[in-house]
Amino acid sequence: MARHVSLERIMETERGGGKSLLSDWSSQPELTDERLAEFWACWGQWLLRAYRELAAREAALSGRRGAKTELVLAWIEAAPQDFSIREIQRQLPECGLELIRKIIKEQKRDGRIQCLGRGPNAVWRKKKGRKSKALGYLGNA
Repeated sequence: MARHVSLERIMETERGGGKSLLSDWSSQPELTDERLAEFWACWGQWLLRAYRELAAREAALSGRRGAKTELVLAWIEAAPQDFSIREIQRQLPECGLELIRKIIKEQKRDGRIQCLGRGPNAVWRKKKGRKSKALGYLGNA
């Protein structure tokens, strides 16, 4: 089951700059009906986007065996060249740390990724010319 979707992340990735809209809105003392309507319209869009993302995650994880593994593999496939386990945890909170570590270990053993450091902030790098064995789910997480 999908746990949550970060509204802050959605606001940061918004094309109109959701965070800048909020800071601009709060820095101006006069409150007009137009500005208030603009704020609530943006807020509604952010909530709708979060709900759609949560629904998509829930559908992807709906009782199929191996669905979370597919989700992590698809995330690794779509990730930038370098990534960390913390990034995966942040983007896929419904997938446990042990599952993520198991998948990372398998990917390393298969020669698809390599570790560039140690500890909780270790960076992993995808090897060029290698494709992850994502089992079908290629949605945005």
